[in-house]
Amino acid sequence: MSKFQKPLAIAIISVAVLVLSLLLDPVLAGKVPQSWAASLFFSFFSKIIGNGGFLLAIAVVLYLLGVGLGSQELNVAGRSGLLAVVISGAVVQVLKAAFERPRPAYPGDPVIRLLEHPMLFDFSSRYASFPSGHT
Repeated sequence: MSKFQKPLAIAIISVAVLVLSLLLDPVLAGKVPQSWAASLFFSFFSKIIGNGGFLLAIAVVLYLLGVGLGSQELNVAGRSGLLAVVISGAVVQVLKAAFERPRPAYPGDPVIRLLEHPMLFDFSSRYASFPSGHT
């Protein structure tokens, strides 16, 4: 692969996953069969692994291990991870405020209000939603 093919492939796959999520979210929201195993699985990934604090802690541990062991690779991985978590967290908050998207499980009233009074940067977070990772 050339140096441009890999980033292009990653961008295409990311856009495809986002589009698929946007298409499936209204269809599947609230309609997926529930089980204790699925709840445990999704809870683990959304509340632990998907938590920014957990990811920040991993980055800091990698950085400290790199410093302590004298490993340049761990040091760079820790710094890069820390930077990625901080930047992605900031970008996500701005995008959620800029692109209002009501949660699919909302009844029709909030959606109708959003359509009647669209507003860029709604800081009340009434509609600060992204497509659900669970779908």
